[in-house]
Amino acid sequence: MPVSYCANCGVQLPETGANFCPSCGAPVQSASKRSSASSQHQVFNVSGKPRLIVKVMVPGSIDVRRGQEGEVVIDTKVTDPELVDFEIGQNGNVVSVKSHTRSWNPVLWGSYFLSQGPRTSVSVLVPQQADLSLETSTDPINVNGVSGTIDADSKTGSIQFAGCSGNVNATSHTGSLNLDNVNGALTMRATTGPTRFVGSLTNNTTFRSTTGSIDITLVGEQNLSIDASTTVGQITCALDLHESRYEKGQYIGQHISGKIGTGAWRLSVETTVGSISIHK
Repeated sequence: MPVSYCANCGVQLPETGANFCPSCGAPVQSASKRSSASSQHQVFNVSGKPRLIVKVMVPGSIDVRRGQEGEVVIDTKVTDPELVDFEIGQNGNVVSVKSHTRSWNPVLWGSYFLSQGPRTSVSVLVPQQADLSLETSTDPINVNGVSGTIDADSKTGSIQFAGCSGNVNATSHTGSLNLDNVNGALTMRATTGPTRFVGSLTNNTTFRSTTGSIDITLVGEQNLSIDASTTVGQITCALDLHESRYEKGQYIGQHISGKIGTGAWRLSVETTVGSISIHK
């Protein structure tokens, strides 16, 4: 029989027939009610370049794609809505979605990963030009076909961008970073997990990883001043650099610098533990 936990205090519930939590006295819902879900479809009219803010602080994913001009279309699915504080709103040209649990308990949250507990999935269509601020606790963030200032943060999920451009900033604490056909100025930070990039860099860009490899594929003509270093790990650079310099790191790492093209933009790549590969 699956183990159930109190939605209010997180204490394990008796296996049979409890109507109230023996610890805090909160009402106990049946399994059928706990597995309920609520779905919404909303369309917001916007002008010019809107800003979208999505914060999913319960297990759940965010998916943002290019849609029609002049509107933001949001589809959401909230599992166990009685356990989740959820809101969608608009203030001028800013559209926001926020979701978080009504109580916090590490035992309770542990049960969510082992059962069909509270979840919030958010899918959004935005105009091609849009600014995004996205955050999840556990699940992936995916962005496709959007240009603007894009900020993404995932605690334990992957982040993926495809066909995006602009000022793109991403932080993944435990998960991978994947960027395909992404152009512009980037700041990528990964604590644990690999980083993979394919695209063109047209501004100063930074890749940082604490524990994980970084693989960079450059597309088209580039004008970069490259500085790459590892504390523990190998660097492979398959570019024809001029003014190049190679040094051994302080421990068993490496340091490579040099220019490609005019060297107008700075590319800084750094790992603490992990390899770096830069190529076309």
